[in-house]
Amino acid sequence: MTESIPRPTEVRLTVHRPTVRSLGPRSVERPADAGSTLVGLYDDAAPTSVDRGGLVQRSNEEWSLDWWIGAEDRWYFPAREATMRQRRLGAGPVIETALRVPRGDALHRCYGAMVAGTPVTVIEVENASPTPVTLALAVRPYGVTGKTDGRGTTAQAAAFVIDAHRVVRDGRVVVSLPRAASDAAVSSDDPLIVLQAGDGLGGFGSSASADGRAHGSGSYAVLVFPLPHRATIRFLVPTSADAGSVGHTLDPSHAPSSDAVSRGWNAVVDRGGRFLLPDNGLSERAGAARARLHLSRTPFESLSGEPDASAALLLLAGAASGAVHAVAGNLAQFAETFPTQTFTPQTFTPQTFTPQTFTPEPSAAARSSLAFAVGWSAAALNDRELATRVLEPLAQLVALVDHNRASASQEQRVAAVLGLAWACRGAGRPDDVARLVADVTALVPSPRAPTIGTSLASVERTSEAAGGSGAFGRDDVVAAARFWLDVRNLMLTEVDTSTVELLPNFATAWRGGNVEVHHARSPLGILDFAVRWHGYRPALLWEFTPHGPAPVQLRCSALDPVWSTTEPKGEVLLAGSVDPLPVAPDPGDSFA
Repeated sequence: MTESIPRPTEVRLTVHRPTVRSLGPRSVERPADAGSTLVGLYDDAAPTSVDRGGLVQRSNEEWSLDWWIGAEDRWYFPAREATMRQRRLGAGPVIETALRVPRGDALHRCYGAMVAGTPVTVIEVENASPTPVTLALAVRPYGVTGKTDGRGTTAQAAAFVIDAHRVVRDGRVVVSLPRAASDAAVSSDDPLIVLQAGDGLGGFGSSASADGRAHGSGSYAVLVFPLPHRATIRFLVPTSADAGSVGHTLDPSHAPSSDAVSRGWNAVVDRGGRFLLPDNGLSERAGAARARLHLSRTPFESLSGEPDASAALLLLAGAASGAVHAVAGNLAQFAETFPTQTFTPQTFTPQTFTPQTFTPEPSAAARSSLAFAVGWSAAALNDRELATRVLEPLAQLVALVDHNRASASQEQRVAAVLGLAWACRGAGRPDDVARLVADVTALVPSPRAPTIGTSLASVERTSEAAGGSGAFGRDDVVAAARFWLDVRNLMLTEVDTSTVELLPNFATAWRGGNVEVHHARSPLGILDFAVRWHGYRPALLWEFTPHGPAPVQLRCSALDPVWSTTEPKGEVLLAGSVDPLPVAPDPGDSFA
């Protein structure tokens, strides 16, 4: 008898490896790679999590969607493989996870999109190898952390129905399919052992019929799709309750490509400002952090109640990164916090202004940081009416800081009053700005705004922790805001209410490398500048659009301690340093 010739899309498993009997997410299988990245739409209330192995978990759900690849030698499980790589495609939340298989890669891409007016998470799997593989798509009873609640339990058995177009779990569509699976099954047992045996899913739980249908109750559902070489298959995970309706069918072929979504996010991020640094990796991480601010700002929804340091941090980052509508909404909400007392800056002192109270009481540090962030942000929006509206509640907050001197440091009191000075500048009250700055100068000879930390070394350490996906831990928005403000403070910072310092801590490692800052937002105006090198001397080109008629001084003391200007546009050859420039790096390497 002659041996049958396999079809081009069949995979024969010829190398025997130890059988994987159970599988958790990557955070369990390889704890050093724990972490996840959020994907979704702009200002998404319920973004989807993607872990370092490509496991997808919809927001607040108890199940996840995993992917495995059957190659010519064995099954590959991304949760366990050491060859996994992950990267962000552009600045936005478009995440590609690469799994090394013989002679190539299997690529998993995940991103948010709208399909037929419905928000979805798109999953693309591409066979970028020259040989056919088998894709197994598995609904798993756990999330990216390996559990579904604080007690560490996993999901209970669910009722599954699988047909040619979708997977239904407990009456809700969880995955829309491009075509019928070649094999599918539902079971209470993990399908890994059966798949690794190489005999398909026959006899495993409730297996598929000839038309790809399967149904039954269990914790696991698995679908198998042949994937020829250089082929791509796409699935949709509905992210809204309406989209999960059984009567609502979505076609994966109508979803935009990952390239199109990436270009759209790049355009959104660039509108809020863009930094091009000698270290390309740092530039990319800064863009990713800004995109995270635009993706979801759940902790940033309210400044009432009990403000904390994260509220102030997110408010500053939002104002500086161009989230104008969100910041304006929060400031308007803040303006309604204390409507009972009239504020007149000409007669205001913290000692004579009677503060109302927050309930519950925030800390002095939280009050101080929030006061500075509110004033700074109000001026950055360049909305005189809104800045005027926040003056009264902001004065209440400043008075709270000053009235509790036992718990507030001098630096915290200064920061709070500086916030009020910024709000007065945004409201067009220069005399009040001068008086408030004079008051704090009497306490501290050189009052400075609170900064997050601006050394290149600390920023680079934080950047390395973000990984290839540009996410910090479980993609914490507060960590992203802190990192983005760190990078911004390397580019520019406000010395006072009339002076901007460019490149305040210019690193020696950056000498000889070009710098570009596009559309940087400040309470003093909008700034574009670039640094080019002529030998050891840096050339500075700038264009500044000030907020209001008052002159603004630009300085670049790190590259020329004597240069300054109030001109809105120009170029100058700065002094630089007579020290020789470092050797140019190889292409792709960092100046650091």
